[in-house]
This record gives sequence, structure tokens and C-alpha cells, in this order.
Amino acid sequence: MYNTRLETAMGPNPGMWEQPIAQGRGIVVTGGFFEAHATKTTRSPKTGRKIKQQYRFESGGGTPLLLATVCGQGCFSVVTTRPNANVAPVHNRMPLALTLAEARWWLRAPWPNLVANWQKLANREGFALTAAPEQPAASAALGQGTLF
Repeated sequence: MYNTRLETAMGPNPGMWEQPIAQGRGIVVTGGFFEAHATKTTRSPKTGRKIKQQYRFESGGGTPLLLATVCGQGCFSVVTTRPNANVAPVHNRMPLALTLAEARWWLRAPWPNLVANWQKLANREGFALTAAPEQPAASAALGQGTLF
């Protein structure tokens, strides 16, 4: 499944997002998210090839992030929006990260209220995130069976 652009899902032609955004809104709780830098590269310790530099974004103070999702036909998709000042130097989109109050509203708002007010959620300038480049791990350093 693809990410869901908030502007598309709420626009005049939502396409496949029409029903999920109206009836299948959800939340994913996570410690952070990753984005690949648009131009910066680093060397893979595994292959030696150039790969895009990955950045990890987290909320300040270790607070979990609440990411807006939509669900439909047994799948879910993370909702994205324009990047804020923390994400823009790295990537041209970001997940729709919500405060607790915004997450409650996202889950409970009747459809007419969402239609009238979705643009307030799209602006994430006031949502503070920290960014740090991730160092690619060599496969041998991870150990067999390690997921992270």
C-alpha cells in the first residue's frame, strides 16, 4: 500500500482514499520514523555501494509519536503531509504526526467536521521533532536473527 497524501485524500478527487479517509481513520504509535535524504549518500558497510543517508526523526523527550493512518480492504496506509522545518531539509513529505488531542479528534471527528477542518492538521510547523542521521549497520554486527 502507498502512503496517503492528506491533500489528495481530502481533495476533490480522492480516488481510492475516499472510503478509508471517511470511515477508516486510525493511529499508529511509534518511537520515530525514518526518511531518506534527497541528495546525501553514505557507503553501505555491507556492499560498499553508495546508499541514501537515512535520518531518524523522534519527538523530544522520548514521547511516542502518534501517526495518522487510514485503513481499508485489510490494509493500512500512513497519512503524509508537507514537511515542517525539521523534516524539510531531508525529505519533501512527512507522516502526519499528531498530538494526543489531535489524534482523538482524527479518530472521532464526524466526516463534515473533518472536511471543514483538515487543513489545520496539515500544517505541522509547530510539531517539534529531532533528527539524527542513522549509521548503516554491517550485517555481521547485527547478528543472526536480529530484527533491529
